Amino acid sequence: MNPYQNLDEHPQGNLPSSDPNLSPEQDFVEIDHHLSPKLSKQTSHEPIEFKKRFSFIHDADNITKMEHMELYWEDLTIKAVGKVKKNIGGKTMRVIEEKVILNSLKGVVSPSTFTAILGPSGSGKTTLLNFLSGRIVSSNLVMNGTLKMNNVPIDSIEKYSNKIAFVQQDDILMAVFTPREALIFSANIRLNLSQEKKEEKVNKLLRDLGLEKCADTIIGNELIRGVSGGERKRTSIGVELLTNPSMIFLDEPTTGLDSNTAVTIMYLLRDMANSGRTIVSVIHQPSTEIFREFDKLILICKGNIIYQGDAQAAVDYFTSINYECPSMTNPSDFYMKIMNPEGLMIEMMEKGMNVNKENKKELSEKFEERVSYFTKKYKESKNYEELCSKETIPVKIEKYANTVSWIKQFVLLFKREFIKVFKNPFDLRVRLSQYIIFSCVCIIVYHDV
Repeated sequence: MNPYQNLDEHPQGNLPSSDPNLSPEQDFVEIDHHLSPKLSKQTSHEPIEFKKRFSFIHDADNITKMEHMELYWEDLTIKAVGKVKKNIGGKTMRVIEEKVILNSLKGVVSPSTFTAILGPSGSGKTTLLNFLSGRIVSSNLVMNGTLKMNNVPIDSIEKYSNKIAFVQQDDILMAVFTPREALIFSANIRLNLSQEKKEEKVNKLLRDLGLEKCADTIIGNELIRGVSGGERKRTSIGVELLTNPSMIFLDEPTTGLDSNTAVTIMYLLRDMANSGRTIVSVIHQPSTEIFREFDKLILICKGNIIYQGDAQAAVDYFTSINYECPSMTNPSDFYMKIMNPEGLMIEMMEKGMNVNKENKKELSEKFEERVSYFTKKYKESKNYEELCSKETIPVKIEKYANTVSWIKQFVLLFKREFIKVFKNPFDLRVRLSQYIIFSCVCIIVYHDV
């Protein structure tokens, strides 16, 4: 029994009723067999089957125009270079210092898969996501390594920017716009189609993303009351889907959302992967229900990949290297614990050891040994050896060009700014007050000068 096999029968993500013929223990194993490695051995994992619930995502025209994109990287090293003050010979001097953010990484993200990147804060997961999506622009970063798109070496991912979408963690939508206005504006400025076709695409997206009821409600922000956080996030994803991207990167799409809304976002991403797209997302400590939706899992700790492979096989892998996930434990919680120095500290305290300033250095050394052990075991594993690029059809490089003239862009942007001012009169009054006060101050200061 797969509780997520027929999602249309359970639109809110609720589990179906239990089988009365099963004992409580058997019933729990059937419903939640991914909670622990021990329970997972009692039942086989069936692949999650989704019906084509999102007509826009599975639209025949969109699927035809979409290309399979596979990104492979090898010996990827990223260092931050900066000047720091140091006391040398009694004198304070500024010296150049390097800090390794990503250390000789190798990996691949493939089409028709949902790849999740997990890791503690400062591990380098967001840096990896930004590099793969072509969003690293910092001048103090030194990058080395090999990057391939469908087995073809490339210098930069920016050549394929018109086929790639990036959904930021913090939404950058206009607060006074409605979801419908946000999608229509994006369609007008990015798509060279008739107005009728644009409205048809927008209406399909609104329906598929569950935004019909709030389509004409302002999006809002911290100061302006608007749609919910989940509706705002779905609008952000919808804005990127309008261009029919083949590869989508997301930075913590579930942060700040309640559990039910987060699962809904995961269903959407899962369905996009099923349509042939390459979905890559940084996820911060997902729930068990969200963890089930992942195809592939990348675990990063202190700039090193310590696991990459099937998400559901990760528990067995860590068991094989003597790190067994406890029963009744969310796998992602277990991974975060073993990848954190705080997790090692908790383990030491559970063994009756005192953790204080004196043995803090010892704790740090033990954690470094653990990371080295994880990295060594992973590079010796079958998963690491099998990493390679399997796509052989090159992706067409199309020179990016604005699909609308600069005159139309100017008109659209001017119209957007006018709507922003018109819909937020309080902001306009505040600005006018500032201008009047500033003008009065200038008159007083420079009077008779």
